[in-house]
Parts: sequence; structure tokens; C-alpha cells
Amino acid sequence: AIEMATSPLKAKPRDLIVIPEAAPPRRGAPLPLIAIVGVLALLIGGGIAYAWQVSRVNDSEAARVRAVNDKIASQARAGALIQRVTLLEASAATLEQRLADAKRGVGVVSASKAEVRRILTQTQADLAATRERLATMIGPGLADGRHIGRILAVGSGATPPRLVFDLERYFVGRAARDAAIEDGVIKPGEPLPGNHYIRNSSPQWRILRVSSTALVTLHGYRGVPGPTTVSLSAFERILSSKAAADERVRHDPFWIRISGGQVVAIRQQPYP
Repeated sequence: AIEMATSPLKAKPRDLIVIPEAAPPRRGAPLPLIAIVGVLALLIGGGIAYAWQVSRVNDSEAARVRAVNDKIASQARAGALIQRVTLLEASAATLEQRLADAKRGVGVVSASKAEVRRILTQTQADLAATRERLATMIGPGLADGRHIGRILAVGSGATPPRLVFDLERYFVGRAARDAAIEDGVIKPGEPLPGNHYIRNSSPQWRILRVSSTALVTLHGYRGVPGPTTVSLSAFERILSSKAAADERVRHDPFWIRISGGQVVAIRQQPYP
């Protein structure tokens, strides 16, 4: 799962180290060498500390930018995948119709028996290859019930509507600590923020059919207390939005409920 890091407090270049005033030296007495060395050490040390802080800020910002770019790239790939699946399904439907027509002799009346057999064989082979590509893109199905994961893209205008789902596992309590320690996220004895943990053990995506009447429940969306219900098309716009209020929605996992092989409800799971 992707977590956005916040930048640490930035040091300001005008911030200086204040050295307390000392009593004026005796007339004619030069400033002790040790004092000069001390002042230089403080100034040099402050410069090094500032440079280190700046480098940490730059590293954090670079990591944040990389995470955002990775997320955008994943969403673009997921959206394109829905389009490819829709096109392949249309091709499969065309091939199925062509095969049925050929078996009934439609369109091949003047063809020889050998030519008809060749057309049937080629059409069956094309249909099998198309179905295999579809199965690979769609991924394994999910049983009826509730599942949690990341939603990378929604195609509300597809027929039928679809979404790209990255399946995860959700742990709470002691099981969450054990899973986080096992994955090396925290060390034994370290606290686990929120006392819950999500594991994503497979990079495989699933393309799931969505009921046209499915609704999406968001929590605390745009400052509204409690749940907010939006349509699938509104949810699709949120996932592609660059607004700050929509950023959190895109990074939170979602519970989906499947019935009859399709998604019938979607609910946001707020996650730190």
C-alpha cells in the first residue's frame, strides 16, 4: 500500500546561533584561541546541521514526488486496462456471433465444406485466444462476501461498469502487530500506529464487474461529519481529481461487497 510522508520542519537560512555576551576582555589581552575555535566550531556545526536538515527535507520531498508519480502511473495503467478489457469483450462477442453464423451456414453458403471447416477452426482458435487474454487481464474472481483492498480505477461508463481492485488483508489488535513485525514494518516492542495493519502480498490486480446501482460510502469527505454516499460515476471523478480533499480518498483502502459475482457496495476504510 502507498503512504504519503509529511515533510519535517524546515530550517530557515536566517536562523542563527545566538552566543551569550561575554565580559569585555582586559585591555591589550587578545581573544583566547580556544574561544575563537569554539565560535568557529559552533558556526561550522550549525552549517553542517542545516545542510543535513535540508538534505533530509529534499529526500523526503523526492520520495513524496516519486510516490505520487507511481500512484498516477498506476491509475493510468488501471484505466487503460479497463478499456482494453471492454474492447476484448466486444471482440469476443463478435467472434461468438461469427462462429454461430458459420455453424448455421450463414455467410458461407457458397463456400465448400473444406472452406467452412477452415473458417470454423480459425474462428474457434481466435475466440479461445481472446478469452485467454481476457482471463489474464481480469484476474481471478472473488467469492461473494466482503473484501478489502485498493481501488485504482473505475470505469462507470463501461458496459458493464468495472473497477480495478488490488486485494489486501486487514489485521487488527495483536494480529496486526504480529503481521507488521513479520513483514519487517516494525520491530518487536515498537508501537503500531492505529493498532491495525494492511498487508498486500500480491501485485496482481483484479478487474471486477460493478452493479449499475452500486453506491460508494465515504467517511468525513470534504469535512462533512459522518458518512457521505456518492454514485459510481462521482467516485470515478474523485479518483481522477487532483483536489486535496480527494487525495486522502485515493490513498485509503476500500471494503467491497460482492454478490452474484459483481460488486454491489463500496465503503471507504480510513487508514493513517
